[in-house]
Amino acid sequence: MENFRQIATDFRDQGAVRQIRASESDKKAQIEELTDEFSRLLEDEELRKALGHAAYSVLENNRGAARFTVEKIAAIYSKVRREAMST
Repeated sequence: MENFRQIATDFRDQGAVRQIRASESDKKAQIEELTDEFSRLLEDEELRKALGHAAYSVLENNRGAARFTVEKIAAIYSKVRREAMST
């Protein structure tokens, strides 16, 4: 879940997502804010394009992050294993 929090923060910080402010318990306010945001997106082509470009940028910046992490962990594991086998 920690990874989701980080990527959500990245999307928000880069302007790649719209966020409503209604509290989780106020369903009526959530519906109103979501309706307003959807309407705004349907009416504003430039906003849609800006969100799309920003989201694509976030994805491009994070491409390969999982592979990089796995490769680093595998390298450390291999080193530790070799050292353990040689003693």
